[in-house]
Amino acid sequence: MKYILLFLLSFTLLGLDQQVGLIKNVQGKVYRVTSNNRDELLNKGDAIYSGDLLNTNKGKVEVKFKDESSMTLSSKTKLSIKKFIIDNNKSKRVAIFKLIKGDLKLVVAKSFGNNLFEVNSGYISLEVKNTSFFLTNSSNNVKVAVTNGNLSVNSSLDKFNKLKLQSNKVLSVKGEATPEITGLDMTTLNIMNSKFKTFKSQESKNNNKFKSFSDGKVSSYASKYITQMRSTLKNAYVVLRKVRKEKHIMKLNCVNNSVMIIKGHLRRSEDDKTSIDEALAKNDLRSSRTLLAKVFSSYNEVKQAEISMKSCDGEVVEYEGNKNITLNVEDIIVENNYIDEKKSPMDLSFNNNSESESKVQLEPIQASPYF
Repeated sequence: MKYILLFLLSFTLLGLDQQVGLIKNVQGKVYRVTSNNRDELLNKGDAIYSGDLLNTNKGKVEVKFKDESSMTLSSKTKLSIKKFIIDNNKSKRVAIFKLIKGDLKLVVAKSFGNNLFEVNSGYISLEVKNTSFFLTNSSNNVKVAVTNGNLSVNSSLDKFNKLKLQSNKVLSVKGEATPEITGLDMTTLNIMNSKFKTFKSQESKNNNKFKSFSDGKVSSYASKYITQMRSTLKNAYVVLRKVRKEKHIMKLNCVNNSVMIIKGHLRRSEDDKTSIDEALAKNDLRSSRTLLAKVFSSYNEVKQAEISMKSCDGEVVEYEGNKNITLNVEDIIVENNYIDEKKSPMDLSFNNNSESESKVQLEPIQASPYF
């Protein structure tokens, strides 16, 4: 039995190592084709894996990667995630993407000492460090617009082998013709930004939702959303415990991913609640409303993660999420690697059969690398 458990755990951790990011925002129907050639509809909070092919069709999607890089794909875009690896101490990064067609916006915020970050499209390959840029491919007519930092551009064409593309410059490569470099003017920038503006509109909509809230209402609603997220996390741990007993690797990975997403957003929201209280103490109602909008956004992503968790397998849907859970403490799977720097309110309390309450710290198999 010991060797069987080690075997199962090794496969679970191997699957988690292949996870490269999370879906931060999605509009319309966006799909991925997995490495085993299966189409899957993507939702907020879903995990993205090395080997996935993202296909936005008429939708749009924003992905947050392990290294905190952010990539947004517009409609009618296909992107292949060839490889994405970061070592444990984050001194090395290997990331390789291929834009097959469409438009992407990429923000790479961090530098790594040992870095290989490539984006290939058409006849060119981009070497990326800390850079923000737009990339478009239409029938192998490629355009690169750098908004921050520099890019090294390699080419398989006879016209040029390698060049440096600086900030506020645009490189146009039309098929096998000689490349052209021009300045990035506001008209071009606005056209490119317009392809991704929907997500910003949604953020503004969330902010407007709370613009008339009083200080008491801001604090009350923040507490309400966080309480519901805690309840969702508690219920998610029960599902995780159930699935662990089944020893079903694919289902366990799926549920565990959802648990990590829920826990990460809860932690972030609790930090935002602390900032809300500080802002209200300074009579900064505007900032507190903006922070409440962030908590509300996390709350919606937690709900989506809960839906994703219930869809991991038909049997998981049987658990409907009772908010009043009574369990024997000895039946709970207790992990010893819980990051309990904030024991309150992140401690999860479960009632045993006695009148006293026991605090039990729970943790999925691997802590989330995204939050």
